[in-house]
Order: sequence, then structure tokens, then C-alpha cells
Amino acid sequence: MAYVIAIAQQKGGAGKSTVAANLAAGLAGSGLAGSGLAGFGLAGSGLSVALLDTDPQASLSRWAALRAGREGAAAITFEAPSGWRLGGALDRLKRSHDVVLVDTAPHADTDSRVAIRAADLAFLHVHPRGGSQGPISFTGEFPTAGVYRLFFDFSVDGVVRTASFTIDAGGTAGMDDGGADHGH
Repeated sequence: MAYVIAIAQQKGGAGKSTVAANLAAGLAGSGLAGSGLAGFGLAGSGLSVALLDTDPQASLSRWAALRAGREGAAAITFEAPSGWRLGGALDRLKRSHDVVLVDTAPHADTDSRVAIRAADLAFLHVHPRGGSQGPISFTGEFPTAGVYRLFFDFSVDGVVRTASFTIDAGGTAGMDDGGADHGH
């Protein structure tokens, strides 16, 4: 059964499609051996990858068409399902691939919610404003109560680092402010 990754962000132009395309190519080509993805069981060589474009902007559809004729490119199964077809496409591709990546629309529409709920990992692509000083915050909505592991990649002086923490969405475990209700 495939590992499903949904690339999500409610803002358009944030780089979701670029992340999805590069992650798909990397996983299909080398499996990203030696990467941080080994912890998810995704480090191998030449994984079978399916890439789904649910964004009406269709950036990945154009990328896949250009890539299709490229000699030496690792095979990637590409589809652009929408509406009621998305659930069936996910179920079918999960049975025949190692990894299924889903590029979502830049809003919380039905397709995005279906993709995030089906995902083993929801990759939330966040860009703080340039020159920001002090704390950076964002609001996330979890599809169901449960325990979630969150990862944040950030760069300081050109060095990329990853921070992670666990949050109990529906409880208070892992929350650094004691689970205060902020009324959001």
C-alpha cells in the first residue's frame, strides 16, 4: 500500500506544484536515498510514484506533458482527477505504487479535504513574510481529532533545519501554551 503525501497551502503561487513535481522526480529517480524521508520508509532507489494534480490551475499537468517525452526521466504515473473521481483514483493508485503525491488547490475545497484526509503526510507549504522578526504563527485545521506529527523546515543563515513536534488535536498534549483556546 502506498504512502500518500498531500501538498497543501491555501494561498496560490506558494510553490505547491513545484514541491510536488520535484519530490515526485526525486522519489522516482533515486528514492531520495539518505534523505530525511527514510524515517517514513521512502528511501529506496527508484520508487514507483503516482502524481495527482487536483489544482484547477493545472501547473503539474503542463509539467507532466513536458516531462513525458524527456529521455532518461524516471517513470511517474500522472493523473488529474477532480470531484468524485479523486477518491477512486487515490484508492486505485495506492494499490499499485510506493508513493502517491497529491497537489491540492489553493483553498480548502472538497478535493483538498479528500486528499488531506487520505494522506499519511500533509505537507503544508508555508512562507513567512520577508524580513519577519519575532514569532511566526499560522492556523491549521485538522480533519479529525487525533494525534498529529508536525514538521517545520526553516532556514537560518542559509542552513536548512527541521523542527518537529506532536500535537493532540482534541486534547492538550504537545501544546506549548497549555492548550489555551484562542477563539479561532
